Amino acid sequence: MTDNNLILNQVHHPLTPILSADGYIRLSLQQLPHVQLHHLHSSLYTERSQEQSRATSVTDIQGYTEWVTQSQPSISIGWDWQVHYRTGATNYSMVGQPFSNLLLQNNQQQDFSLDESLSMLSIWLNTLNWQEKISNYIQSKYA
Repeated sequence: MTDNNLILNQVHHPLTPILSADGYIRLSLQQLPHVQLHHLHSSLYTERSQEQSRATSVTDIQGYTEWVTQSQPSISIGWDWQVHYRTGATNYSMVGQPFSNLLLQNNQQQDFSLDESLSMLSIWLNTLNWQEKISNYIQSKYA
């Protein structure tokens, strides 16, 4: 499986992102559902602190992922994730907030704060089934 085979939010709607002077691409909340993300890279974190190792009794798997759009300029969204094992089930979850060059705006084209924007991106990303895509990719990559 190659990186480009993974696509989040396969909505086909033309977006024309514009890069602002401050390096952010600004989109409204109404435009966000039309962003089509393509997998760029995912990997496992291989180093854990001794403190983490002592504090966890089960295997602690953590990693990161990066997704981009194919538009120019490209929107980039990445985040850290971890795997939880509960009663035989494997569950991937986002750790902290994502990082991105995307800044969301309200209906009046006013910027949300960076923290608000990243929180909204986090909520949106968790509606996109990234967990299954990353799980399959990681299993294939490290098999």
